[in-house]
Amino acid sequence: SSYFGYINRNQEQRIKKNYEVMDYIISEEEKNLQSLLVDWGQWDETYKFISNPTEEYIESNLQEDTLENIKIKSIIYLDNDKNIIHHKENNIQEGISKIFVEKLLENDKNFAKTTAQKTGLVSWLENFYMVGILDVTTSDKQAKSNGYLIMVRQVDEKLLNYIEKVTSVNVKFKEAQVEKFKQNNNMEYIDSGNGIIAYDKDASETEKIIKDINGEDTIAMTTINTSYNEENITHFFRSFIFQFLVLIAVIIAFNTYIINKYILKRVFTLTNFMDKVSETKDITLTIKMTGKDE
Repeated sequence: SSYFGYINRNQEQRIKKNYEVMDYIISEEEKNLQSLLVDWGQWDETYKFISNPTEEYIESNLQEDTLENIKIKSIIYLDNDKNIIHHKENNIQEGISKIFVEKLLENDKNFAKTTAQKTGLVSWLENFYMVGILDVTTSDKQAKSNGYLIMVRQVDEKLLNYIEKVTSVNVKFKEAQVEKFKQNNNMEYIDSGNGIIAYDKDASETEKIIKDINGEDTIAMTTINTSYNEENITHFFRSFIFQFLVLIAVIIAFNTYIINKYILKRVFTLTNFMDKVSETKDITLTIKMTGKDE
């Protein structure tokens, strides 16, 4: 049972590590989006566009190839009353920009005038997006904000494939189902430090609920590792065989030491004495042998 206890502990550490890696990658993606928001949102040209939208700005900055290069699926400009001044979508469902705005409007904190960018995840129809919002101001950050800039990236297959490559597990995002968290003999719950991971031992599947940009538990990160059982059985037997061989080696070494000290050494001593008597023809020679062996 100690071996299987080790496997369980080892698996728990692997699950925690996988989610640490996933959290880190998502965090880095959000930081990248935040930097992009600052480049565009704290810029004189964008500030002027909010006050007076022009075709020149649109032609210069909002072409599809430009958005494709910066991996943006939707860019939205709002005034201080949260009205859409302009939006541009890139290879995404037409009109979805309004959905993103509606999602952000569910939490007033998203529009707090803090001059700090805010990013987070949003789900819509089983698709998942990273959304960022920033108060628009001038390049020197001195002018009073006259609106908001929203940028949206999709959690696409490329990002998921990268996570899978790093963690070696299949990763999916899905809409959270709270009822899945229930007592079950096949389920274990692991405290990751920033959330509870549900682990289905039979299916080698895990699930962790994460908060969206509004602070709601609407999104779940899931993993499945179909090769884990085979890997750990192999690891178990390798570990067992290694420890068994080490034990055999220790026993052989111990036995060799005992035989040499208490048997062979005495035999060699007696043999040498007999050879000496044979050479010298002196039958008065004596030999001292410790112990009570005859």
